[in-house]
Amino acid sequence: SETTVSFKEMVGVEILVPGNSSLKAELMPTMVLDREDPAYWEMLYFCEHLSLAKGIVVNTFRELEVVAVKAVEDSVCFPDIKR
Repeated sequence: SETTVSFKEMVGVEILVPGNSSLKAELMPTMVLDREDPAYWEMLYFCEHLSLAKGIVVNTFRELEVVAVKAVEDSVCFPDIKR
């Protein structure tokens, strides 16, 4: 869902990201806490365009991040992509 407030104002709100455990909004990385910060908009742009990449590098081992790797493999993170 969408919001018009910054993450730092969403105290206690859980953010759901496919393939990850939920995260309290106020615990998001500092650079994306404030919608007025240019870094917020850069990260948003990056995330919106990530699904256009021809591939991604996953810096982990399958055994360490079973849920996250499976989410990527099963297109949970990018549901509109057809293999």
